[in-house]
Amino acid sequence: MAFLSDLFGRMGRVARGEANQGVGALEDATFEATVNQTVADMKNDLNNVVRASAVAMSNYNRLDAEYQKYVRQSQEWKDRAGVALDAGNEDLARKALAKKAESDEQVASMKQAVDSAQATSEKLKTAGYGAEAQNRRKASARPLPWWRARTPPWRSAKCRKPWRAWGARQRVFGAGPL
Repeated sequence: MAFLSDLFGRMGRVARGEANQGVGALEDATFEATVNQTVADMKNDLNNVVRASAVAMSNYNRLDAEYQKYVRQSQEWKDRAGVALDAGNEDLARKALAKKAESDEQVASMKQAVDSAQATSEKLKTAGYGAEAQNRRKASARPLPWWRARTPPWRSAKCRKPWRAWGARQRVFGAGPL
């Protein structure tokens, strides 16, 4: 009777060990899948930030070009008013100065929009750089596969290399003095 009791005890222990090993493998696979999904989500978020940054930068460039156009136009109207005054045509100079005032109003209203677009563009650029760095950190924190994670340190390539070199020296120079 004791024999059967021991036999069933050992078989139960083996079954529990196999079940624990299966659950452990499932947990490892689930953890790795979760990490992979997190990294994929972070890459997607990074792509969205980069896309938003590109849109903001193009808006800034478009607004800045329009702003520069109004600044040049204001300067041209000022120059035309000066030319008209030099020619003695005050009525034309007044009209040119009125157009310059309109252009100056456009410049003032555009300046705030350009500054806002530039701030948004810079903020998204720095957010993109931060997200990229965070993705690199998360991607490098992935766990090792089970066949590499469970390699004992004395069996790693680093530890074997000096012994290989020592063996090569022995083969070349002999066993050494006795």
